[in-house]
This record gives sequence, C-alpha cells and structure tokens, in this order.
Amino acid sequence: MAEIILHMVDEDTDILRDWINGNNDVAWIVKVRQEGCIYRWQAVSQVDSITPGEHCIWHRQSERLTIPSGNSRLKDGIVADPFLGWDQRLDTDVAQLPWFGSLAPGPFWLHYRAEGRERAGAIGRSGVGWLANYFRQIGKPAAPAPQKWWAQLRRFVQKQAVAISWPPGTASRTRAFVFPRAYELHCSGAHLDANP
Repeated sequence: MAEIILHMVDEDTDILRDWINGNNDVAWIVKVRQEGCIYRWQAVSQVDSITPGEHCIWHRQSERLTIPSGNSRLKDGIVADPFLGWDQRLDTDVAQLPWFGSLAPGPFWLHYRAEGRERAGAIGRSGVGWLANYFRQIGKPAAPAPQKWWAQLRRFVQKQAVAISWPPGTASRTRAFVFPRAYELHCSGAHLDANP
C-alpha cells in the first residue's frame, strides 16, 4: 500500500482541500445521510472542510465503484452514477467510509487527525493512502490515470510541506510531510505522533 504521511492542524487542511477541490480528475465520496446501518453515499466535486476522521477520494478515470453483494454467489453491484449517489447497508452504524469490497486498487483515503495521542499537545499523524499496485500480481494493477494523479499529489505535498524523517527524530529514509502551521508548532516544541 502507498501512503503519504502528513502532519497537519486545522489551519493547514485548507491547503490540501483547496488543491483536491480544484482538481477535476477526482471527487470526494461523502455520507449524505444515515438511518441505522443504511447509508447514502454520493460523489461531490468539492467539500467545505476536512474534519478529523476518514475521507474517501475517488479518481474518476479509475474502475467503476462497486457495491458488494455480501454473497459470494452474487456479483457485486455497480454504482451507476456516483454523483447521483447510492445506498449501502453495512454491518455497523458508525461507518465513515463506504465499503467497496474487492474493488482494487479502489479509491484513495485521507485520514486526518489534528490532535496527537502520544503526548499532551502533540500533533496527530495523518495521511493519504491507496492500494496502488499492491494487487498487480493477481491481475489488478492500478490504471495509469490514478497513478499519475498520485504522483501529482505527492509533488504538491512536497512543495507545500517540510519533509522530515519518519518516525520523527530518526535517520530513516522514509519521509513524513509537515504542513506550515503544524511545522511552526513543532518548532515550538509540539511532538509529532509517529502512529495514526
């Protein structure tokens, strides 16, 4: 799985949100309503804010979105038009994201956690993730268009944020990206969580 590790606070999220909102290749998948375990999801071009929690980003040129049938003998359903929305029954009443079943590599996900848990006053670890080519060997490689968008996202983040080693304070070659306000707070002593 591919992941871009981020450290952001609320003041930073507009930078990422505005870039995604302005990109016609992708759309957000949002929860429109919920009644118990029945959810209504819908694709939208823009969101007003990025709140703490999980968010789904769908590349419009990737595979069609699926609704798992829940039965191995039945084919998964296809979302006819994500912008018109679809209903889905899940086994929980606290879902933040739709379930796409075996759809691979599937949509991107954004996990945002402003407040850390490892120390008082810490900045949480956030990130954008994607299965990318994880399932290439079983015949489910990522399409070229979402791969290109992923590379664009990484370049954008690299220009907007300060790259640090991850876990913070180590000599690791893995990088995390600290957005401007989070970086100011970190330079003033705020701890950056290593774990989500």
